[in-house]
Amino acid sequence: MDLNKTVWKFKGDGFTLIELLVVVLIIGVLAAIALPKYQRAVNKADMTEALVLVHAAVSAQQRYKLATGQYSNTWDSLDLSFPAKSETSEYESGTRYYTVIISNKLELMIENSWIAGLKRKTSQRRMFVAVDVSNPAVSYCCFDSGNEEAQETCASLTSDTSISSQALWGRVCYVIK
Repeated sequence: MDLNKTVWKFKGDGFTLIELLVVVLIIGVLAAIALPKYQRAVNKADMTEALVLVHAAVSAQQRYKLATGQYSNTWDSLDLSFPAKSETSEYESGTRYYTVIISNKLELMIENSWIAGLKRKTSQRRMFVAVDVSNPAVSYCCFDSGNEEAQETCASLTSDTSISSQALWGRVCYVIK
């Protein structure tokens, strides 16, 4: 048996380690660029959904006031139906907030004449949309000052990014037109 004839010959049909590392690097760079844009789009969609629900709640509040002469402080008295809701009430600084959790994704809150909608994720609770029931033509997107992600999301909901004189619950607000 001739050893020279039985030696395995590498034909070079595979990928080298460097080529595989370059492909992984390119995928990583694309993911780093795409993920923040995707998250901003998801945040904007959630805030838009919250705004739609807030306006539905404002209309229900106005109908309730026409019927009874006063605004409701609970969700059960309003003619609204939400998918998979659960209602709670909580106190914060002596004020009672009535909240409704919708599909474990969004939360709506009644406080005096204001209705606010916010995301359920704790990190995003620093951003919400709100409407004063007595002036439903004006909507607000509010966020903690210094929260750039929330500020970008609120700015994407409006064409006017001048800060409103209205500061809701200690947050900076943009008017949504």
